Amino acid sequence: MAQLLSGTKKTVVILTDNDESGEKLMRRYAEELSANNIAVDTQSRKTIRWIFGVRTMEDLPTAYADFVATAVMNQLQVGWQPAEAPYTESVMESMTR
Repeated sequence: MAQLLSGTKKTVVILTDNDESGEKLMRRYAEELSANNIAVDTQSRKTIRWIFGVRTMEDLPTAYADFVATAVMNQLQVGWQPAEAPYTESVMESMTR
């Protein structure tokens, strides 16, 4: 896998479970990728766990759906309105002249 990505300017995010075996796999993959000069982002995995509270990657789709549903419900409860256009009518008129 690392050899296939070698020479690319991409950054890889390794998503393994948040347990001891997942940590070992993540370190092993990160070492192999780094040895082939491939950038590895280990922070995103930690951020996903923190935001969604998941321990396994299989739980991520459900946790994400719950997160989005909660965010939408919160916006509806506070009377969320779309942002107004940043341009006033006079600015828009001057742009069309």
